[in-house]
Amino acid sequence: MVFYFKRIVLSLLLILTPVLIIDAQGSSGGLPPDSSTGVTTPAEAVPTSRATTSPGANVVVPKPTPTPTPTESAEPISPESSSIPTWEIALGGLAGLLAIYGAYQMNTKSKSEEKDEKSRCADIKQLMNKKLEEVTDLKAQLQDKLKESGREMVREQLSGTPEGATLALIETGEKEYNRLKGLFEECLLEFDAKKKIIVIHGWSGSPEDNWLPWFKSEASKLGHSVIVPKMTDTDSPHIEKWIEELSKAVGTPDHNTYLVGHSIGCQTILRYLEKIDKPIGGAVFVSGWFNLENIESKEEEEIAKPWIETPIDLEKVKKVLPKSTLIISDNDPYGAFEENKKKFTELGSKIVVLHDRGHITDENCPEVIEELDKF
Repeated sequence: MVFYFKRIVLSLLLILTPVLIIDAQGSSGGLPPDSSTGVTTPAEAVPTSRATTSPGANVVVPKPTPTPTPTESAEPISPESSSIPTWEIALGGLAGLLAIYGAYQMNTKSKSEEKDEKSRCADIKQLMNKKLEEVTDLKAQLQDKLKESGREMVREQLSGTPEGATLALIETGEKEYNRLKGLFEECLLEFDAKKKIIVIHGWSGSPEDNWLPWFKSEASKLGHSVIVPKMTDTDSPHIEKWIEELSKAVGTPDHNTYLVGHSIGCQTILRYLEKIDKPIGGAVFVSGWFNLENIESKEEEEIAKPWIETPIDLEKVKKVLPKSTLIISDNDPYGAFEENKKKFTELGSKIVVLHDRGHITDENCPEVIEELDKF
């Protein structure tokens, strides 16, 4: 905007300058004076038209205008009295333009200074807020120190008195309250979070067998994330392969990870937990076992042998398994009922005994949902 305004002023100067020069020359020159009289002699009047008449009409000849003699001539007309004062108008216009330009420059400068003032005020305001935060923090630190110092003085003065004993009880109560408050907040976080549930099927099983499809559907309706991987070599399960499959399904374990197993899937979960160091949320073992009876064939005995004979370090498992439940039937065909209950009790698991449910291969198992909701 300033650039264009300057160009306009410059253009007007270029236009007005020649006008001023010409006007100055006209003022100093004009018509040459008569040598004998010293006055300017105007040109004779030339008639601009002739009267035209028809033949026979009287012709009226206009009388010639007498040339004024020096004694009869009018006052001499000078260029100064007859010409328009162009230079005065030009100078006036130029002065007006310069005044407008000066006002514009002052207005622009005023706005710029106002903007700078606002920016400076904003910077000062920011410094004020920062300083206020520092002062508030220092006040809080001082108050804490004074509070602690005052409490220490009171504690010393009341030492050995009934009031001192009361103060000690108050301080103990405050510490316990803060501890319980922390536990409550953790509980709320765990309650609000949806569970990540991984379900491991049994020997010769699949994700589509027994109550697993029903469980996945119901748990998903509750908003939980449910993964039921298909394990490799289900007819001839190997410990290391199944642990690896479970590890892939879990990913990174955390307090929101929950594991559910059926039969040999429970063994897989226990052996996986033995190898990790990050706690999970909990586990539900359905028809879980440490020992089996009534195995039908020699081939099955060979498959089950490493699972039965390879020990599990329950102390390591307990470090990463804060909560667990064993759901078992009182007429499980693979026996070892009391032995298996005892082992899971050592693990710290809650024991839920169902009546006449065999190896728990029903199409649904609401007890699993119920126990998970209790975690």
